[in-house]
Amino acid sequence: MKRTTTPCFTKFDQATRTWGLDLEKAYLGFKEAYVVAGVLRWKSNDHVPPQDCLEDFRAIGCGGFDMEACRSAREAEQTAFLADYAAKERNRKPSAEERYEMEAAFGKGTTVVNVITGRRTRV
Repeated sequence: MKRTTTPCFTKFDQATRTWGLDLEKAYLGFKEAYVVAGVLRWKSNDHVPPQDCLEDFRAIGCGGFDMEACRSAREAEQTAFLADYAAKERNRKPSAEERYEMEAAFGKGTTVVNVITGRRTRV
């Protein structure tokens, strides 16, 4: 299987001056996950790991999960999260602190756009 991402669990090899997959780190990462119905999830937050982590787990021989099922579950969860976020944030006014941070970052008189909701705020 061809990699689509760079390794998640990496270390720098001084001898070859290159980055490579850290097998021990990847194995320890896999131990912090569980599989239900073919979908691998982190024990810490029940989320599906990123694609690069899944590819690393597969590369070191950790199986028991379905790559396509993981991708589908992650996409469905992200879609639901973004829809919920957009619904909550679309009409919410930024707090005084948020406005101050926007002004500090982008400058007074600038229009800041939330790229997820499309909400525009003139600071």
